[in-house]
Amino acid sequence: SSSSRCLDSPSSEGLVVLVHGLQASSNSTSSIDMAKAHCNQGFDVACINFRGCSGVPNDRIPAYHMGFTDDLIHFLELLNSQDDPPPIFLSAFSLGANVVLNCLGELGERAHSELNIHGAAVCCVPIRNERNVNFMQAPGFNRAVYNPFLLESLRDAYLKQLDRFPDAPEASMIDREQLEAAELVSDFDDAVVAPLFGYKDSVDYYRKTSCLN
Repeated sequence: SSSSRCLDSPSSEGLVVLVHGLQASSNSTSSIDMAKAHCNQGFDVACINFRGCSGVPNDRIPAYHMGFTDDLIHFLELLNSQDDPPPIFLSAFSLGANVVLNCLGELGERAHSELNIHGAAVCCVPIRNERNVNFMQAPGFNRAVYNPFLLESLRDAYLKQLDRFPDAPEASMIDREQLEAAELVSDFDDAVVAPLFGYKDSVDYYRKTSCLN
């Protein structure tokens, strides 16, 4: 399940819902720095953790991906179920930015009329996921440092989930040998994200979840 962490401003201008990047969390340096910056501008801040990123293991094998908006929308609906909810603003970076823009595209006018969203600001957006992943995996620093850092984090998380839930229906959808042999993030997406979330392969996943669409 997802969770959230909140930071209150003495005199609130509204609530900023902060969405973190791939394998980050509400405790990551970027999330904390952004939350403090918003708070210093007079906003309350709530940072939503994607499934499995809060430090508490997810209670199912599937977690989240670049187009997974369900938890964000659910959180926004919960906020607006309160009496006199504050104006809501969305802020995000990296994968979270892609999720926020996908979310706003899905909601359309409902974002303001039903969910009380008054604005959004995002940074480091992948835009075209396929091109972005290819750039991240190109020979050089990204392939040598950034790609293996993310891959090991993702692989470790899912191997632990497979060990926790060996009899879950989703466990049979993942080729464990393919996951263990993955050398690139796109290999992981082929082995895990595509089958779990109904995409043909990693390319289909990138194209269908690009916020540009």
